[in-house]
Amino acid sequence: QEISGTSSLWKMCVSIDTEKHDKKLNESYKSLIKTNKDLQNIQRAWIKYRDLKCNFSMTAGASGMGAYLCLREETKRRSEELLSLIDVNYN
Repeated sequence: QEISGTSSLWKMCVSIDTEKHDKKLNESYKSLIKTNKDLQNIQRAWIKYRDLKCNFSMTAGASGMGAYLCLREETKRRSEELLSLIDVNYN
């Protein structure tokens, strides 16, 4: 059984990491939206997908920690995807 403080520290670390990836994602989005207006609809659909997937992870797992990991991984994955689009469009 996990100690409550350990669990809280773990969630805080994952949240900080998620925020880092979210910042990169937003920077990439702002750069790309200038040249691709369709991206707004695509991004809205991705947010709905991410939220549904991660909410499912929360209900499927006993501890709810799966949702934290899901948010981090999905945000990281999307950030990397947008960065690759910048590389393709601008390099």
